[in-house]
Amino acid sequence: MTTYSELRRENQAKIDALPIKWAFSDEQFERAMAELGLTVADTDKVCTIGFCGGFCRKDDAERIRQTFAETEQALEKALEDDEFCTDAIEFELANHEYLYTYDPDEALGALGLDREDERVRRLFRIAAKRYIQKAEEEGWL
Repeated sequence: MTTYSELRRENQAKIDALPIKWAFSDEQFERAMAELGLTVADTDKVCTIGFCGGFCRKDDAERIRQTFAETEQALEKALEDDEFCTDAIEFELANHEYLYTYDPDEALGALGLDREDERVRRLFRIAAKRYIQKAEEEGWL
């Protein structure tokens, strides 16, 4: 079985391979356009991928959208498995500094999980217990 960390790495590799560019200055925009084989005047051939300075060639937009959809679907499917889901929650608890906040919302939100769902609540209790136990064993607490 693939672990959550492995799936994250696989999905990130797919996303990193996409021809998405980022620019926050004129110089970065000019360089990114050149990397896409375009000039600064070719703005009609690019589109934004949302906000925060990301863009791509228009002819790559559908492939990019599809890749993001596929990675999201892979995560949703994997989260159907209780052990995978528990592992994912535990990972995200660490990633969102649960030991400082004791607020699970950011960790669960990162996974698209609903705190009110009974299964999620049950798996969260298991993941939090494991995470806190590891923290105690490692001397973090």
